[in-house]
Amino acid sequence: DHLLGQIPPQVWILHILVGTASLAACASDWARDRQLYLESVQLRKEFTGSVLDAKSSEPADRERILADIQASGSLAQVNQAVEVLLQAGMSTPSLRAATARGGDVRGAARWSLGHLLAVLLVFVVVPVDNSIVDNSCGGPWSFVPMLNGVEGIAWFFIFATRQHDQRSFLGTVGCKVAAAYMVVFVLWMGAALLMNLPMDRRNCVPDAIGAFGLGPCMLALAVAGIEGTANVPVIGPRLVTFALTFGRRGSPPPASAPPALA
Repeated sequence: DHLLGQIPPQVWILHILVGTASLAACASDWARDRQLYLESVQLRKEFTGSVLDAKSSEPADRERILADIQASGSLAQVNQAVEVLLQAGMSTPSLRAATARGGDVRGAARWSLGHLLAVLLVFVVVPVDNSIVDNSCGGPWSFVPMLNGVEGIAWFFIFATRQHDQRSFLGTVGCKVAAAYMVVFVLWMGAALLMNLPMDRRNCVPDAIGAFGLGPCMLALAVAGIEGTANVPVIGPRLVTFALTFGRRGSPPPASAPPALA
């Protein structure tokens, strides 16, 4: 009761509404992901890994196009572009560069409204509410929740200005960072309740972790984008793969290796 009593009912209602909307949007996104996954499986059934095996209703056109591709020496690039297209849903220079570095870009063509609502709740709604209610850091650290809010608004500005092929990466990163904040919040509050500790300004520690740790990481990855993140030695491709694939339906198995050219 003491914890609930510190926060006005209107604030709880707002948090519940935004959280419920995020979960509902995620459920819709998961259903859409399933349909797109099935469509991707069907498309890949006829792809061997090389455009040399592609079919055409006009054999002459097929021979001319393949001759032009081989003459230009760009067969490997074309095969990679098609592979990225089937895996991500689109093929752009950034996605191909991330794939070339070893990142898994499946699903990069579609971003989730649920992910954005999760970021909105954790990095805008909650910190602004904490500042208004004044139940977070006090004294010289009273700016901490507002710093969280500023970082959240900055993230949305970056998201709005990014090209479509970057938005899925930004959204999944933002959602995972928001989830990390919620884990910290639940553990911190749960420990206080179990040990019967005072709840006054108990939000300060989670907000500080968000403002000085999680928020800057989220912004740094948003600024770097998918290609810039993939270029980070060793961990970059792993970050891209984790961001885009963790918690998502697995992609179809990769196409077989293209046949060697004589």
